[in-house]
Amino acid sequence: EQTVAKSTSLEDHLVWQLVIANTGHEPEGTRSGFPIFLEEAGYQSRGQPMIKDVSDPAAMRIRACQPFLAGPDADRTLLWIVHELNNTDKHRIIPVTSTYSFVGHVRIRRDDSPPEDIVPFLEEVREPLRSGGEIARIPFSNASGGLDCDLAVGMDLAFEKVGGVVRQPATGLLKEAIEYVSGLIATF
Repeated sequence: EQTVAKSTSLEDHLVWQLVIANTGHEPEGTRSGFPIFLEEAGYQSRGQPMIKDVSDPAAMRIRACQPFLAGPDADRTLLWIVHELNNTDKHRIIPVTSTYSFVGHVRIRRDDSPPEDIVPFLEEVREPLRSGGEIARIPFSNASGGLDCDLAVGMDLAFEKVGGVVRQPATGLLKEAIEYVSGLIATF
C-alpha cells in the first residue's frame, strides 16, 4: 500500500484553501493534504486525518475521486498517475523510453510510375526504439532513374512505467493529467 508523501502539489494547496474556507484559519501543523490511496483501508486510517478540517461536501468529493474506487484499474487512474509523477520527480529519475509511430506510410515512386506503398499505413506503433534498430527498409533494385521516396515517421518519448501505465507517450499522458487536475480543482 502506498500513501501520499508531503509535497507542494496543487491538490495539497487545494486542501489548504478548503480548510481556510471551512474554518476561517490556516491548517495547523503539517498533516493536511490531498490524500491519494490505492486501498480504502489506507484512506480510512491515514487519508481522512489529512482532510479533517475541510467541509463535509469537500471531504465527500475528495473520497469520490480516490483511485481505490476504480478497483483493479486503480493504478491506471489519472489521479494515481499524477501522484506517482509527483513522487518520482522528487525522489528519483523518471525513466523514459523512445517510441516511434508511423504517421503515414512509406511510399516510393520510380520515374513517372504511380507511387507504390512499400510499408502500409500504420496509425501508431508503441515499441521502444533500440540502438541500431530498424524502423523501415526501402528496397532499392536498380535505381538508375529518378527516385522519389516519401517516408513519414514520428517519434515521441514515453514513460517506461508510471503507476500501472506502461510506455504511454509522455506528451499525451501529461496533457490528460493536467486537464484532469484542472477539472478536479474546478469541481470544488
